[in-house]
Amino acid sequence: MIWEHIEDEPGKTCPNPRVIMPRNLVPNVIPDSVKIDYNKNYLKVKVSL
Repeated sequence: MIWEHIEDEPGKTCPNPRVIMPRNLVPNVIPDSVKIDYNKNYLKVKVSL
């Protein structure tokens, strides 16, 4: 399913369109959700399998 996103500005479409698809269609995907820690200038992701 293609995500219905808003325009960046009137008449200018988003340069990064999104697609929503089931996890099982993506090879090597992590099967569960992960906790994301937004910290200062970097993104740290904690993955627990």
